[in-house]
Amino acid sequence: MRAISSLLQPALAASNIWARLSLRAARLPLLNIAVSSLRSAWLSSTRQYLAFIYTYAHMFRRPPAEADMQRHFQVSPPSVHQMIVTLERNGLISRQPGIARSIQILMPPEDLPILDWLGINQSEPL
Repeated sequence: MRAISSLLQPALAASNIWARLSLRAARLPLLNIAVSSLRSAWLSSTRQYLAFIYTYAHMFRRPPAEADMQRHFQVSPPSVHQMIVTLERNGLISRQPGIARSIQILMPPEDLPILDWLGINQSEPL
């Protein structure tokens, strides 16, 4: 039982931080961007996944597993995998086949808005 709880702690810690960040995001002024709601929702979920991957990797010194993302976003395993494949296809992340936790963000860190909220020093390597 103890081994299981120690495995879940990184994901739970990341979820707690994400919940606090969501509250901060709700207080930010809305941007006046004229895009369709579908595109806006896709961009939002894309940014959430990228932010989660970056934050998790920064906190735990290793990228998250798909199971960590599944628990955090409370979605099915195929949904997480499809998002990872989409992010990779769009050139936002890379991963190595057959190697667990090999996700790397290819997007410049300064383009991730989450970093301003966390106060993470972007010049500091992971």
